[in-house]
Amino acid sequence: MSAFPQYDAALLGQLETQAAAILGVNEDHIPILVKAGMLTPLGEPIPNSPKYFFTEGLLEKARDEKWLAKASKCVSRHFREKKKRLRADGLLNPERVRMLLDEHRGERANHAKPLWAVVMLQYWLERWAA
Repeated sequence: MSAFPQYDAALLGQLETQAAAILGVNEDHIPILVKAGMLTPLGEPIPNSPKYFFTEGLLEKARDEKWLAKASKCVSRHFREKKKRLRADGLLNPERVRMLLDEHRGERANHAKPLWAVVMLQYWLERWAA
């Protein structure tokens, strides 16, 4: 039984996957938008736990062209900065990483292991070397 029986569960909250679908963005962009303060999850979720978002708030944002443009710029800035850090670290060749990623996405080759290593290296650098 729901804690709020008078409300439809679909109106209360949406998981990150559903929030991404409503906003028309990639699911991976949701944590970026949360970190930037452009999306606020319901309650105070602990790190690395599922996040829920108020459905009506998502629908309002999906209709707001200014918010969508700002969100797009935020995500673009995030990836530009990440690419810049990758170049600045000098540990990896960004063009080679891009080639591996393109081949993997195009299903011309399975580069899951080296790409996972790149992701983990970036995470480690952001967490411990910053």
